[in-house]
Amino acid sequence: MTANANGEKLPATWVETEQLHCLMVFDTESKQFVGSGCYVVGPLPPPGTLAQFESVTAEFVGTGITSL
Repeated sequence: MTANANGEKLPATWVETEQLHCLMVFDTESKQFVGSGCYVVGPLPPPGTLAQFESVTAEFVGTGITSL
């Protein structure tokens, strides 16, 4: 990691690349995704948590991934 090698202190919000998640916002009324991309976050919020993504407030309901 370049910051550590240079003796720089990482911000408290630093997250390892492997722990990043891409969240997409879905409008349940229009049944369409909001925007054309995803929002990169560190740890996933607990289900039911409200979060602000630019001008949109969204409730995290879970992932679309199921166990096999």
